[in-house]
Amino acid sequence: MKLESTLWAYQTTYKTSIRTTPFRLAFGLEAVMPIEFQIPSLRIQVKERLSEKESEKIRLATLCELEEHRIVNLLQLELEQRRWNAFVDRHR
Repeated sequence: MKLESTLWAYQTTYKTSIRTTPFRLAFGLEAVMPIEFQIPSLRIQVKERLSEKESEKIRLATLCELEEHRIVNLLQLELEQRRWNAFVDRHR
């Protein structure tokens, strides 16, 4: 149980190096706490009331946004790696 909660915390914690959470980067969504399904949060209630077409539009937009987000994060990671390599090269 301790490992699961540690992993959940890691996946849902904002990382400055990638400027997002690992969960969002992998799945394109913000993580929903399991308790939010037992005691529905506003975002769960709102999403459940969408029509099928509205839901499809939102999902497609989310997928497009995810792809853009991944590209931006990849570029940011490459920039950080270049900065780190330059730092290491200067201090050799």
